[in-house]
Amino acid sequence: MINFDKIIDRSNRGARKIDYPLSLGESIDTIKMWIADMDFETAPCVKDALKDLIDYGVFGYTDFDNKYFDSVINWFHKRYNFEVKRDEIVRTPGVIFALAMAVKAFSKKNESVLIFNPEYVAFREVTYLNERNIIESNFKLENNKYYIDYDDVEKKIKENNVKILMFCSPFNPCGRVWDKEELIKLAKICVDNNVIIVSDEIHMDFVWGENKHIIFLDALKDNKELYEKAKKLTIINTSASKTFNLAGLQVANTIVKDTALKEKIESEIGKTGYHRISQPAQVALMAAYTEEGYSWVCELKEYIYNNILFVKDYIKKNIPKINVIETEGTYLMWLDFRGYGLNDDELQKKLINEAKVHLDNGLKFGSLGNGFMRMNIATSRKNIEQALIRIKDIFK
Repeated sequence: MINFDKIIDRSNRGARKIDYPLSLGESIDTIKMWIADMDFETAPCVKDALKDLIDYGVFGYTDFDNKYFDSVINWFHKRYNFEVKRDEIVRTPGVIFALAMAVKAFSKKNESVLIFNPEYVAFREVTYLNERNIIESNFKLENNKYYIDYDDVEKKIKENNVKILMFCSPFNPCGRVWDKEELIKLAKICVDNNVIIVSDEIHMDFVWGENKHIIFLDALKDNKELYEKAKKLTIINTSASKTFNLAGLQVANTIVKDTALKEKIESEIGKTGYHRISQPAQVALMAAYTEEGYSWVCELKEYIYNNILFVKDYIKKNIPKINVIETEGTYLMWLDFRGYGLNDDELQKKLINEAKVHLDNGLKFGSLGNGFMRMNIATSRKNIEQALIRIKDIFK
């Protein structure tokens, strides 16, 4: 049994989650629950593999090739019954890098990319920084869940000649896990309008309750015609970094089943001169995507799910003016503070300066994040309990 209650001091280790706010003058005793990495040690099998690499002591140019690709292929086959071939995998140093490469490969300057609102902040950043037009489609919040406005998506695509649609599944920051029918509807719109689909599925291993993660193309497999058309338009971004807390090692895999699409994205990656992932990253992934790694993930998920239940119960009983949006997936909880009537700047300052709790400001994720905060609950129960007590006390 893994002790996920163990509190690890991450300060002075270069952890962006901890040291960056401190560099801006934030109090040392502020509980950091913002950026999406975990406070847990990675799986023991990953640590052992990296220790073995250190003891080996040679860190030259490295390509594990067969072993690496087999690890990825077997993980998707065993965990998702999704068949991936070696020549459909593109290794990248991270999902955000892969997002930027897709923007450059499948659109030109001043062309349009559609993202949702609210949506993962990196989608907006890689679109804006590469001088593409950002087109937003607002989600609909109904019965405490977010839904796609398909009419609006199709309208925006047609009016703006959209080239790429960026999509998050499971959905960050709002915790939605999309069902088969929802994915099919979105695929049909993109196919009808020849829009490239970039599906970021980095949180795929964190799905709760009766919900099930469906890989984008897998949702279409019963409709052969739609599947074949969508396959020529779909990029799926995955990584072990969220699941095993490996973000600092820089490792991700983009799955592209169409040869022409794959050649285009590989061409853009080639232009950067950054087309390999590091030796430690490869070693870590191969150790993670094993039966030992999967056993660790099962324990991890049980702990995080109980954290979610704890947060929901505590807020309901003690801070009922905060509305917790239903968390179907990810270890990020979307909290609605609008009942307090504070603007975002006031809310953030109150939380950081008075409660000494650092959450992600909802406006980072788009205008519909106004009045919301994103809480990362991939941390010890003690941290979560202390943070909630502090929030309760300032809103008495």
